Amino acid sequence: MFRFIASLFFLITAVSCINLKYDNVYSISSNTPLTSFACSDGANGLITKYGVQTTGALAGKLKQGVYLAGSPNVAGWNSPSCGSCYQAVNPSNGKSFLFVAVDVAHPDVVSGADAFVIASPNGLAAGSFPIAINPQPVNACFN
Repeated sequence: MFRFIASLFFLITAVSCINLKYDNVYSISSNTPLTSFACSDGANGLITKYGVQTTGALAGKLKQGVYLAGSPNVAGWNSPSCGSCYQAVNPSNGKSFLFVAVDVAHPDVVSGADAFVIASPNGLAAGSFPIAINPQPVNACFN
């Protein structure tokens, strides 16, 4: 019984359901300076870790098909969650994508339109929709 409860607790903490919204500042093609985000510099910052200055340059460090997003898991500047990898899954259609947390977003995840349309039930017109967030190992997102 204890093993079941412990497994259930892990499952609940590993997956959280929130909404996905979009803002093109998180689109890789926007080439936004990383200094615009909470995960810019500092010991946990993306500039420090990967030696890049823009979202476009950061894309060169990511596996193909990985996107960028603001996440509630990033508490603020230099958060230990900066650069964390997640899978976003739309439970209504099963569509998903991987993203790297680059900024603070509360209470929802905010991706670029490029990622949003992958899981959206009806493109950008959806505006927002529920998703499940599953933590992934960093090497699932980065080369």
